[in-house]
Amino acid sequence: MIMSRQFTRKPAVTAEVLPDGSMVLFDPADMMAYPISASGAVVWEAYDRSAAPPRIVEDLLSVYDAPRDRVERDVSAFVAQLVEIGLLLPATVDEAGKR
Repeated sequence: MIMSRQFTRKPAVTAEVLPDGSMVLFDPADMMAYPISASGAVVWEAYDRSAAPPRIVEDLLSVYDAPRDRVERDVSAFVAQLVEIGLLLPATVDEAGKR
């Protein structure tokens, strides 16, 4: 289900890239910091380019040697976590139309 939906990043969230390619996301609304892996950073950055989950899977497959079904499950689970904690929001009709 997550893989077929469009999301956008919560505007106030900032990201700090760390030397190993991982990131720390900071949400000033609740003063929470969220560390994410380098592959999670690829997913986060993709939402800045208005990428949909299937495109994100393709991006990750070009970098990581992993089976497609595993990458799809991992992306879906990670996106679901970002939605659950409020860092990704459902895209509006206008935003979804840009994709």
